[in-house]
Parts: sequence; structure tokens; C-alpha cells
Amino acid sequence: MKISIITPVFNAIEYLEETFQSVYRQSIGFHNIEWLLIDDCSTDGSKKLLDRWSETYPNVIVYQTNTNSGAPALPRNIGLDHVTSDYVMFLDNDDCLMPNACEELYNAIERYQTDIVSGDAVLIDEASFSQEEKEKLILRTNHYPEGTIQLSLPFDESINPYVNNHWCKIYRHKIIEENQIRCLNGELWEDILFLFLYLSCAKTATHIRKPIIQYRVRKDSLSREISKKLLCSLPRSTDFGMEKAKELGEENARKYVALLEASNHIEYYLDLMLQSENLSDEDLKECLLSWKKAFAYSPAYGLQFHSAYGKILSDDFIDGDEDKALFHFFTLRELYKQREKEKNDILNSRTFRLAQMLSRLLHRE
Repeated sequence: MKISIITPVFNAIEYLEETFQSVYRQSIGFHNIEWLLIDDCSTDGSKKLLDRWSETYPNVIVYQTNTNSGAPALPRNIGLDHVTSDYVMFLDNDDCLMPNACEELYNAIERYQTDIVSGDAVLIDEASFSQEEKEKLILRTNHYPEGTIQLSLPFDESINPYVNNHWCKIYRHKIIEENQIRCLNGELWEDILFLFLYLSCAKTATHIRKPIIQYRVRKDSLSREISKKLLCSLPRSTDFGMEKAKELGEENARKYVALLEASNHIEYYLDLMLQSENLSDEDLKECLLSWKKAFAYSPAYGLQFHSAYGKILSDDFIDGDEDKALFHFFTLRELYKQREKEKNDILNSRTFRLAQMLSRLLHRE
């Protein structure tokens, strides 16, 4: 086999057939692909479909976790433990490869003799998203320059095309095994951690301006659900990554934090906590305290928070004053609620509706 593709599966019966066809029709030849599918105790019939494929095609190999792990990390690690080819790719159970994806990545890593090749992604956006949400979901992978770079510690901004996601990439299995690079079991955000560890062991990286994957953004996906698991799991991955980065030098720990914050990650999830309506105060307290190390570490590595409330909580955690941080957080939460109520009152008012009608009339004229 030229390439091993690893796919974690959990309750994806609605999307699996489309994903299968995208792999089966690869221009490199399906017989050149070892496809490792790891079912995480699905309850919707996904496992039966996977077993049917494995009975039909000898290069489709199915494994199952003993109990549901709650995240893709463990299934990915199981797949990595059983890879037999020289190159590895990751594919989620609801995404699709472009027809030439494997061939483009394989040819590039062979031609340039590089350690990782990254390509572009095409967004599949479900119709249930509002226009405002769609605008926020635009992928920017196609903005990165094409070419090969040398990798050396500490990292600089040139590695940005390689840390945005774990998919649309091809890896050398030898580097993964020699350095025992794995995802953090049971946690989310494990893909950024995996990539950081892999790049720390690689010497060169190449980006090609070719569409590799159709990435589906779903409202019900694990990474978009505002849950206690999500909000408490991400900081555990962050903390683990920072400790690993510190082993490579303080400058690399700073860079790791900066990578996570490139899209305002920490403050983004703080906003989710402030706006959450389905979590109890006790759950929110636990979620906030799970982020305290990231809030305290970030300024030490040169990261400046973009918001006043991020800075306030960071100062509280640096001082070791958890009670003050919780007081500030729940005070902010009350202000958020009041702001939302005032905004809704305005939007539902007769004056606002009349202003909208007048605006439309003026626009037509």
C-alpha cells in the first residue's frame, strides 16, 4: 500500500457512503490505499456498514474501541498502531477527499522528499447555517504560499499552513513511529497538538496549492457543541501541549500558545462560556478553572489578550486568586445577559420595525 488513511467513526451513517465513494474513486487507485476505520462504539448502524466494506475489500480494515472514548483521539491512535505503509493521512467520517487528493499528496512528498505536505481545503457548509455564520466559517488554507520550507526550532510564522488542521496533509509514518507521536486520548483539540509534535521532529514541510479535501462543517459536530466536555477538554490539551513545548525550550512554549491564540482561541471559548445557556453555574465554574493555566501562561510567553475581560481574568489567575476570577467571570456573565435582553428589546420594538421598513423603501428608490 502506498498510503494509509485513518478514519475515526462515530454515528456517521448519514455521511459514510459519500466518504467511502471519495476514497474508493481516488485516482491513485483504491488498491494502493490501506483504509483503517476505527468505530468508537457507534449506535446508529455505522459499524455494520464498515464491516460490510471490510468483508468486500481486503484493504479496508475495521477496528472498534472497547467503550466510547468521547473524542477522535483514541481511534486515531489505534489506527496509528496498525499502519503498514510509508505514508499516513487522516480523514474524518463526514468529509470527502477530492478525486486526485492522494495522488497529489503522494507525488509531492516523493518528488520533494519532504517530511509533510499540506494542501488546500474546500468547505462543505450545511444549509442550516445562517449567512452570518457561513461568513465566519470560510477556510483560509488557500491563502498560504506554495513551496517548501526548512523547519527549525523555535518555529516562526512560516509553519502556519501546517498547523491549521490535521486533514489535507500527508505524513511520514517513520517520523511518527520513531518519535512515538500520538494524539492525547479522550481530549479535543488533539490535532493541533499532534501537528506541533510532528513538526518538532520534521526537517522540511511543503505546501501545494491543490484542493485536497471537502471539509464539512456541521452544527452538531463535537467541536461546535457548547458542552462541559468541550470547554473542559480543550484546556487539558492546551496544558499538555505547553508542557511538551517547554521541553523543547521556553521560546517554543511561547510559540505554541501563540499558535492557539492566532484565531483568538482562548477568548473565543471564554465568550462561549459567557454566552452559554445550557450549563449550570457549577459547570461553568469548573470550565473556567480548567482554563486557568492557559490564562496564566499566556502573558509569560508574550501573548497579549485582545479584550479587557481576557486581561482581567489573566491577571487574576497570575495572582493565584481563583475567587476573584470567578467573581469577575460571573459579573461579566450578568452583563452579557443584560446586553442580550436590551438588544432583543430593540429588535422586537415597533420603532425598529418601522425603521427597517423605511430603510427598504429608501433603498428601492
